[in-house]
Amino acid sequence: MAINVESWLKRAAEFSPRGNSLTSGETLQFAISMACAFYGPGSQQVEMIKSRAADISKQKSGAYPEMLNHEFAYGVIQNMVAEINGGLVQNVRLGIAGEILGDLIFMAREALGEKAVHVAAVLTAAAV
Repeated sequence: MAINVESWLKRAAEFSPRGNSLTSGETLQFAISMACAFYGPGSQQVEMIKSRAADISKQKSGAYPEMLNHEFAYGVIQNMVAEINGGLVQNVRLGIAGEILGDLIFMAREALGEKAVHVAAVLTAAAV
């Protein structure tokens, strides 16, 4: 499934650095959703966001945890926007796709060397 980058960036621009207790949950949820879309649901980035948000909620500081979570999530969103605009996220994704493609072709060559033509055909088809 292709990611509609422009829609994500447009939605990210709707968030304000100044939130309130009603918008803090929405900001955090969007940050997690955006990270899942661009980095993958099990990525380090998603896990870091969830972990840090949980830590903020447990803090016994004088500030309201909702506001701290909003500020954290807003910063995460702004960082992802900068990474996307800088081409960093796309480059990471393309790099991973290239590695997978290379592995499939390497395994197809090995299969041909072992006279496993059908296996090589399937691996080649998967690479395409």
